[in-house]
Amino acid sequence: MTPWLLGVAGIVLLVVVLVTRVGVRRGAHGRSDRVAARDDAARLAREELLASEQRHRTIVEALNEGVVLQQADGQITACNARAQALLGLSVEQMRGRTSLDPRWRCVHADGTPWPGEEHPVPRALRTGTFVGPETMGIHTPDGRLRWLEVSATPIMDGDEVVEAVASFIDITERRAAESAARAVAARTSATLEGLTEGIIFHDEQLVTQAFNDAGRRMLGLTADGHADAELVGVEVLDARGAGPPQRDSRRRLRHGHPPGGLPRALGRGQRLTTS
Repeated sequence: MTPWLLGVAGIVLLVVVLVTRVGVRRGAHGRSDRVAARDDAARLAREELLASEQRHRTIVEALNEGVVLQQADGQITACNARAQALLGLSVEQMRGRTSLDPRWRCVHADGTPWPGEEHPVPRALRTGTFVGPETMGIHTPDGRLRWLEVSATPIMDGDEVVEAVASFIDITERRAAESAARAVAARTSATLEGLTEGIIFHDEQLVTQAFNDAGRRMLGLTADGHADAELVGVEVLDARGAGPPQRDSRRRLRHGHPPGGLPRALGRGQRLTTS
């Protein structure tokens, strides 16, 4: 081969080598860019996930109701601060417990024992359906009986129940107030039933609401109360036939004053005056 041809071949070889190196470097840089892009996307996704979890955690912690998360096997894995306050236990003390733990000592609204397997969460885990709200009494470590209104919501992964969330509010004060109101009503009823004077209760529209036993006898009703429905909900005064005394009583009621004598014609031709 002539010298000049060798020179040309050398130049061609050098060009090929240079082009190959440039291509390799460009290819390496391209792959590096794609890897970097994937890494950035993954990092952003992790950051968004962490931010979302933090927002949800902040919301749950701010709730005025207790929230407890239980796995499919019933074990508690997490809870918010309100749940810890209501149950009198820290998250460390609750973690790993299940509804079957006898230390809960839960009772129904009527005070009868409530077996753990029938608590709202185990039922939600078994059935995959929402349970509640139900009234539950729970004995806290300090010896108090706290009343809660509890609901349980299953968390599904396809057709499989993977977790359940229990949420509850404190209704201890509400139950105490209801109990006190029932006691007052019972005492009032006992007092009124013991009177020999007939008493009829009516609302501001003069519609009959109830009457005591003496009033029942005056109205000719039986003591079993089956005939009470004949008069309960009936207006004491018929507006179309109301005379001056009745109209005056209506006027007094509208202005917040007790009515005067309200004559009522009975079926037997008797008259009963209520006040």
